[in-house]
Amino acid sequence: AAIAFVAATVLRGINSPLTSAWINQSVDPRVRATVISMSGQADAIGQVAGGPGIGAIGSTMSLRAALSAATLALVPSLLLYTRALQQGEAPVVELEDDAPEEVTASS
Repeated sequence: AAIAFVAATVLRGINSPLTSAWINQSVDPRVRATVISMSGQADAIGQVAGGPGIGAIGSTMSLRAALSAATLALVPSLLLYTRALQQGEAPVVELEDDAPEEVTASS
């Protein structure tokens, strides 16, 4: 159990920098902040929506059942990562340049 705890802690620590680097390389700089923000919001929504249910499974059934439910809840994200990796080079989102490059204050 101690080895699993240490491994999980290390993997959680590695996940954030790798995801950030992947997003930074794959997303157009003009929308990068939005993508990073939406990623954080999706994470928070997933924790709020899934956490209590998985906790209830752990309380009523067993820790093993709760961990299995958490694993099943994360399978869709694994499938999305696999699909993204299979597509090769990430597409760059190009935006139309309707807005001016620089906004200056009028005097």
